[in-house]
Amino acid sequence: MDVGNGSRFAEASTFNGAGLKLVAANLFGRADALDHLVDAHRREAFDIMVLAELPVPADDALLARFPDMNHITGTPRQALFGRPSAIILARSAPRGAEILQVDRNAYAITKAEYCFENQPSCLGIFAIHPPPPISPTHYERQKAILEAVARELEGEEGAVLVAGDFNAVSWSPLMTVFQAQGGVRKVVCGGRWSPTWLTPVPGVGLELDHIFIKGRVEPRACDVGPFLGSDHWPIISTLVIGN
Repeated sequence: MDVGNGSRFAEASTFNGAGLKLVAANLFGRADALDHLVDAHRREAFDIMVLAELPVPADDALLARFPDMNHITGTPRQALFGRPSAIILARSAPRGAEILQVDRNAYAITKAEYCFENQPSCLGIFAIHPPPPISPTHYERQKAILEAVARELEGEEGAVLVAGDFNAVSWSPLMTVFQAQGGVRKVVCGGRWSPTWLTPVPGVGLELDHIFIKGRVEPRACDVGPFLGSDHWPIISTLVIGN
């Protein structure tokens, strides 16, 4: 993990204690990508998954693939291929959760708070998958979702993260404004600009998948994960929450 100085990027953690392992992945609606994610989970033992473009719409069918991930937050049928929504899988149920509507998208933001047994405090999570800016209308929808998340972040006082396929590179004007308004730091996965879409080769692919953090949560590690069969590569991070 290449961690840079400055407020835009998260510093490597100085916190002690157990970490939480998070994966954020866009599965591109592919069953083989889900299969490979199941294999990755067996190796990595994720605590939290933020997923978009699922191949499986049913809660029970998804949980059956990850028997130790006991709870889904969000609406899987609205997080299928091409739909601008994301879900959270976790080892425990959230203390609180809500789905936030943005304009006409009733499932734009999945918001939850988790209190894990091995952590000193709770963790707020925002899971998002804004539409790609393929037209002025889509750009405005993407912008509206990021603005809504930034407004929500203004009222957050504890440890919190935002994760998912943002369909935007972190150095774009839209994302720069989001970081400033939300007061979040980017978790560097691999290198600062390591691509996650089309190819992990710098200068060819684009870094569209992100984890941003705020408050007393820090990254111990973060890397671009293995090829799953999707057009996106997952990002995998170990995060530590402070007292």
